[in-house]
Amino acid sequence: MARPRKQIDPAQVEALAGIGCTVDEIAAVLDCQARTLQRRFVTHMERGRGKMRMSLRRLQMRAAENGNAALLIWLGKQNLGQRDKLDVDHHYDNEIERELARLAATSETQVSGTPEGDTDSGLVN
Repeated sequence: MARPRKQIDPAQVEALAGIGCTVDEIAAVLDCQARTLQRRFVTHMERGRGKMRMSLRRLQMRAAENGNAALLIWLGKQNLGQRDKLDVDHHYDNEIERELARLAATSETQVSGTPEGDTDSGLVN
C-alpha cells in the first residue's frame, strides 16, 4: 500500500520561490523531498520566480530613475542593445614605423649577407 500523499500548500511553495529560495530550501522548509516539488509544483515555483524577477526589475528601475548611473548603463545594455564604443586608432606612430623598417632591413641584410659556401652555420652537408 502506498503511503498517503503529503499535503503541501501551493501558495507557500510560490511564496518561497518568490523570495528566491532554491528547490532544496523550499523542500527543507516544507519537510518534503525536492523531487516532490519538482514533480507536483513546477508551475507554482515558476510563477513565484517570475514574480521575484518582476520585483527586482521594479527596484532596478526605481534605482535607475533615482540616478544610479551604473544601473542605467547596465539596463541600457540589457534592454536597449546599447554597448560601449571602443575607439581603436589604426594609425601607427612614426617611431614604431621606423623601428619596424629598421628591423626588416636588418633581417634582409642578415639573410642576403651570408655567403653560400659558409660552413660555420653549424649545418653538416
